[in-house]
Amino acid sequence: MPRSRAQSSNETVGGTTAIFNAIIIGVAAISLIVGGLSVINTMAMSVADARARSSIKRAIGGPRGTPAPIVSTTEGRQRSGRSKHS
Repeated sequence: MPRSRAQSSNETVGGTTAIFNAIIIGVAAISLIVGGLSVINTMAMSVADARARSSIKRAIGGPRGTPAPIVSTTEGRQRSGRSKHS
């Protein structure tokens, strides 16, 4: 039985849609992997920084049990007198 143009067109559109969906899913998966690795990297750097601060604090005679305070860069600039608004 010969195919009609409508059936052939529907199959072409269906195949194109499937390929497009596969590309979109692939891009989304890569984005999630890259985002997850970025979060892992940020967490690892945060832990490394906290360890360094703790080691420096212990080296200068600070107590061992209390964590080092975290000071943001903006707060540090304001305390040092290098504020952008000064």
